[in-house]
Amino acid sequence: MRFIFCADYWNIRRPDPAYEAEVEAAQKLGYASSLIDFEALVERRDVARALRAVESASTREVAIYRGWMLKP
Repeated sequence: MRFIFCADYWNIRRPDPAYEAEVEAAQKLGYASSLIDFEALVERRDVARALRAVESASTREVAIYRGWMLKP
């Protein structure tokens, strides 16, 4: 299982400060986590750019998004 968190607006290699504690907790429990560029996804509608830091899985896995609200 993997958790997907929003990256920090100013540094996409770090989690958004609102989710730092949750990223640390997930990692301490042994869960994989990845960051997405929320602004690229919502404002630019550039899915490839938003997901560029998410590693491809070799097999199907459950991913849980934990971030800012998205429109359907």
